[in-house]
Amino acid sequence: MENPRLNPSRRSVITAAAATVSLPLVESALGRLRAAQAAAPAPAPQARGGAPEKPGYFDTQLTPANVKDKEFTVVKNHKVLLVREGDNITAITSVCTHRGCTITPTAGEPVMTCGCHKAQFNLNGSVAHGPATVPLNHYAVKLNDKGNIEVDPGQTVARDAKEAVVVSKAAATQSA
Repeated sequence: MENPRLNPSRRSVITAAAATVSLPLVESALGRLRAAQAAAPAPAPQARGGAPEKPGYFDTQLTPANVKDKEFTVVKNHKVLLVREGDNITAITSVCTHRGCTITPTAGEPVMTCGCHKAQFNLNGSVAHGPATVPLNHYAVKLNDKGNIEVDPGQTVARDAKEAVVVSKAAATQSA
């Protein structure tokens, strides 16, 4: 009986030859693919909980009286928080600037902590503790004719811009 290793079939010779020729080509293609992936910019992190906010003002269904002083107020069904400091109310994102996770503040706390990597943010959106290095976005806010706070998450504004702050009508009436 012949030993098949010493006398290979035509099929096994062709298979071995094809593998020998193909393997360097496959390795080269994989190397180019890895290099392209390394050079490509990382995709923007998606916040947990769904798609980003749509631009355009929406009614929060909250009045200035609903926003407690010196704490975060969650706007239901949106990745937006309202913050009151005295008579001024601002709107900031609840999406962490470190990795895009949604941050849920703890009631009564003046600092909120991201559950993903423990980044912390102050009431004004500034970074209190890393790993985040970029402050939270501020959004344009206004009061509508019903006295409700409206927010436009499509308009990021500087923290000190006039569009970033809404003054409660009670405060405006008192100062008039």
